[in-house]
Amino acid sequence: MLRYEIILPPETEAKLTICAEEAEGLTMREIRCPYCGFVITRVFSDVSGHYLARCRKCKHESVLNFAYFRRQKGFGKKRQRFRDDLNFR
Repeated sequence: MLRYEIILPPETEAKLTICAEEAEGLTMREIRCPYCGFVITRVFSDVSGHYLARCRKCKHESVLNFAYFRRQKGFGKKRQRFRDDLNFR
């Protein structure tokens, strides 16, 4: 329930509807602070470019390139298995 009734112009409402339809098939991922690991923001999978982020927890401000902060699903398990194989020998 909204506290205040906000009436949007029809053009803005149409644009918001189009945006929601476009983002329907995309996945969301979390962007974490590189210093403390706190979740800074959540973005869709098609986001690219740079972002000036300020962590609410540690107050550190830094520029993040979304290309460097992507994760591959299951990659950590493969890397751990590779490390275990090297340590076993």
